Amino acid sequence: MSKYDLVLFDLDGTLSQSHGGVKASLIYALNQIGKPIPPEIDDPTNYIGPPLMDTLTGMCGLSEEDAERAADEYKEIYNSQNKYDNKCYDGINEVLQTLKARGVKLGVATTKYAPFAEEVLRILGIIGYFDIISGTSGDGKISTKAQVITAAKEKLKMKETDKVVLIGDSKFDTEGALSTKIDFIGVNYGYGRQEDMKALGASVFVDKAVDLLQIL
Repeated sequence: MSKYDLVLFDLDGTLSQSHGGVKASLIYALNQIGKPIPPEIDDPTNYIGPPLMDTLTGMCGLSEEDAERAADEYKEIYNSQNKYDNKCYDGINEVLQTLKARGVKLGVATTKYAPFAEEVLRILGIIGYFDIISGTSGDGKISTKAQVITAAKEKLKMKETDKVVLIGDSKFDTEGALSTKIDFIGVNYGYGRQEDMKALGASVFVDKAVDLLQIL
């Protein structure tokens, strides 16, 4: 048995090692619209976690108009080519299989565009474990971590009394969990920094994916 009714996982940096494909897509998109590549792109913690538009307007310094153009280029190259540069972290399959056998509902809550998230999970071979895949929408109505968490809970008709936890690797995951009043477990093997998560109130962390089974 698990103490949680629903376990939500972040995707990039929690389930999937994905920075290679994301970085390549960002570089391609910026090149396509004639914008410079920021030096911050060498550190994946700068762009794995936040929504794509935030990365384009923030780290890349683009205007809203240029960011929308770059986002279109990004989505095209990522979907056609770079989505295949993903692999599961060690132990993820064991964790998902064990939790499923315990009867826990499983979901993905990611700020990746929802159709891309579904395709990545298919490529990883783990999509069948999940009861819900909640990602961002093309119209911008669902764009933050808190919104994708809320959407997942609503689609699964979770009650206020149900115990829900998000597992993630970044401050964005921490913020999303705390703002929606669910538990949070940080993973130290991803792209985020433990000190950033701790600064927001996170207190439970694991070094390896399999360690989650002792907590959940």
